[in-house]
Amino acid sequence: MRVFGGAAVLLGVVFLLGACSASASSASAASSASDSGAASASTGDEAPGNAAADPSASPRLEATSVIWSQNVSFTMPNNFVVRYENTNGPAYIREAVPRGETVDNWTEMITVTGARDAASQAGATPERFAETIAGGFKKACPDSFNAKSIGNVKTSGYDSFEAIMSCGTSPTTGGKTSETAAVLVIAGKKDIYTLQYAVRSEPSAGPMDLDVSAWEARLARLQPIAIE
Repeated sequence: MRVFGGAAVLLGVVFLLGACSASASSASAASSASDSGAASASTGDEAPGNAAADPSASPRLEATSVIWSQNVSFTMPNNFVVRYENTNGPAYIREAVPRGETVDNWTEMITVTGARDAASQAGATPERFAETIAGGFKKACPDSFNAKSIGNVKTSGYDSFEAIMSCGTSPTTGGKTSETAAVLVIAGKKDIYTLQYAVRSEPSAGPMDLDVSAWEARLARLQPIAIE
């Protein structure tokens, strides 16, 4: 499969369409955080501020974690709270949603992931990793799948790739919504990291129209992003 012009390879997918299961709990999040580094962002309703109609206008909250071999930091609207954090083998994931929403019932989600040692694999690139993620979307919704490349960028000097991926009908909501994500893939010293800004909206039987500038603006809400 070619979505962005590069060959798809399996590097260990750490993104799951529709986030995680309803069985996620704060206890499992706390125990998993010790495996790969705890986040300094708020992990509950105690986060300052209130939900805003326009997240880009909200006060900002810095989220910093040691994920495998490096520090990963970014910002997000402070009406977002972390609802899930887990480490499973070489895969780390943390998910935040607007206050009052859950990892099963959400309108927007900001996700950070880390795939341990993935950047050290032969032939590994951010674009190929993005291809693998896009392949998961296409498998989940072959009739309504769409994807667009934003392109190659640098993050703290590391090779990175930005793309948009979409399911017009999301299987995780039984087709009641669409699900689209802007994804930044970063190849660090040893590991591959992703930052994802996902939105659920009205469903579409066919591929969604993807406005690149609008999705670039969503990723920009996470800046500054740093890998150290």
